Formats: sequence, C-alpha cells, structure tokens
Amino acid sequence: MINHQSAIMISAIAVIAAMMISVPVASALPPTYFREILSRTLLLPVAVSGSNIYAAWNNASVALHGEGIFFTKSNDSGKTFAKTMVLSPPNTNPKIDVVYGNVTISASGSNVVVTWWTNETGALNPVMRISSDGGNTFANLIRLSSTSGGINK
Repeated sequence: MINHQSAIMISAIAVIAAMMISVPVASALPPTYFREILSRTLLLPVAVSGSNIYAAWNNASVALHGEGIFFTKSNDSGKTFAKTMVLSPPNTNPKIDVVYGNVTISASGSNVVVTWWTNETGALNPVMRISSDGGNTFANLIRLSSTSGGINK
C-alpha cells in the first residue's frame, strides 16, 4: 500500500519526467527566448486536496533582483488566501539573468510539491520544494540535475 508521502513523491517524479522531455529544446535556447516562450503561456498552477487550494507561479520581483517562484494557499475552499511566500532563492549573481519557469504543483493530504525549471547554475535544470505540513513550511530546495546523475541539495 502506498502512503501519502510516497504518492506525492511519485506524482512529483512523474511531473519532472514529463518536463524532462523538453530539456534539449529549452536548454538550447538563450534566456531571452525562453522568457518569451514563458510569457506567452501564463498559467496559474493549482492543486486541491480536501478543502485546501494551493497555487504557485513565477513573477518578477524587485526584492529578488529578477524573477521568483511564489506560493499561496487557502484552507477554506478559496474564501481566503494566506500571505504569499517566495519559494525560490534570490538571484545573488547580477551577471546571470536567472529564469524560473514551467511551474507545477501537486498535493495529496498535507503534502505539497512545487516544481520548476531554472538556469541559476548556468544550465537549465528542474528543482523542487516539498511541504509535509499543508504548505505552512517547505523543505530546502532540491536540485535535480540531468547532467550530474544525482540529486544535489
């Protein structure tokens, strides 16, 4: 029998596997073209678990020196939403035009997984943040690198 944590990890792995199909095309594009593609597909990824609604998106932020991944949640079926939190690290290298895109979100019980693609290390790679308390807090960023053959935290 699969528990909730296993189910959420399986969902997250399936989402990342689906995203990896587009890696060769996306990583060959300069950041300006990647950003242009993202700006034409403005979607708000949403996940629902019981009466909880979770949403994540990318947007520009002066405080983050570029783009960031934002998250909010509702525990009352969308009547009210919590204060927005930032899941992505701030851009600390002004020489790199960091791009965050292809945001996805999945939820099961109190587990929430937010995934996205970023070029902050110089190559376009998927990353994720996982919450096991209904989106109140998130564990450290997990970097999934298709070139290193492993997971880097």
